[in-house]
Amino acid sequence: SELFTGNCGVITPACLAGAARWTALLRNWVVVYLGNLLGSVFVALFLAYWSGIINGGQLGAASAAIAESKVTLGFFPALLRGIGCNWLVCLAVWMAMAAEDISGKILAIWWPIMTFVALGLEHSVANMFFIPLGMFNGANVTIGQFLFANLLPVTIGNIIGGAGFVGAVYWWIYGRD
Repeated sequence: SELFTGNCGVITPACLAGAARWTALLRNWVVVYLGNLLGSVFVALFLAYWSGIINGGQLGAASAAIAESKVTLGFFPALLRGIGCNWLVCLAVWMAMAAEDISGKILAIWWPIMTFVALGLEHSVANMFFIPLGMFNGANVTIGQFLFANLLPVTIGNIIGGAGFVGAVYWWIYGRD
């Protein structure tokens, strides 16, 4: 039930305030990231591909095209799209925590999440699903391209956007005292 990208913006201010240890943050990020990767590939393979929902046809071709386009972005554009994405995702997390009821939480997350999707920004955990799904559907993408041409720069960008632009800024504004 943990999401790596959200944890970037939530745990970082706790570390900066001295309420959590940096080693615990790194352990959390590694365990949650690997769990997100395994879970994403599981969903892509078992629930989407093997179930026949996205296995060939137009949806399969579309998933292959998405995977191929994601690994050809280039390092710097993928990094910047990762920063923008997790800046918005972590703002959504903080706004949802501030809301007092379910409808407020839904509205709080709706706008930032829909904005990152509409802008075509890059979310590492979403890419852990989309790229393998495309590969299962015949995308011309290697595991190396998946890991190093997309996942690496997007993950670094997600850390900068979530931990830096949200977590550290919220700590600076609210947590230094």
